[in-house]
Amino acid sequence: MHVASPPPGYCLEPSEELREYMRRSKYLAYNTAELSELSKRDDRLAVIGDYTARLMLKHGLHPHIVIIDCLTRRERIECINAPPGYRVVRAWNPRGYISWDSWSVIAEAWERSNPTMILIEGEEDLTAIPAIIEAPDGAVIAYGVPWSGLVVVEADWARAVALHIVNASMLVKCR
Repeated sequence: MHVASPPPGYCLEPSEELREYMRRSKYLAYNTAELSELSKRDDRLAVIGDYTARLMLKHGLHPHIVIIDCLTRRERIECINAPPGYRVVRAWNPRGYISWDSWSVIAEAWERSNPTMILIEGEEDLTAIPAIIEAPDGAVIAYGVPWSGLVVVEADWARAVALHIVNASMLVKCR
């Protein structure tokens, strides 16, 4: 696990400015025609968010990591069923924070050879940060930004930004 992860019982609390930076990300925005290119990288692909996961699975992709919270725009929705062959694990991550629990489960999922679906109790929005930091070289992380679209980042060059967000975040007791 990367040294930037919070210790057990603690969470990282990114500032509103840092969260806004992620929402306004100028990284690659993919359209559905370009999604087939990602299928060549299934073993190094993580998708975050229920809508994003549904989109990727609908287009025949089999991401190595799927992170969902059964919410879209903070509204409860029906959970996605894990595709055959996926290991399903649960993690806790409070809204607006990055917990040790979610970080450690994501790090472990990258290390496993079989694909993993992570069901987040709380909110999965900020789990893109540990997914990027813990990702192997050459990995791709896709997450949705409500009312904006799909953001796809190459972990190799997004890692420095993610580490900056972590280093600029406050370490607090989880709520």
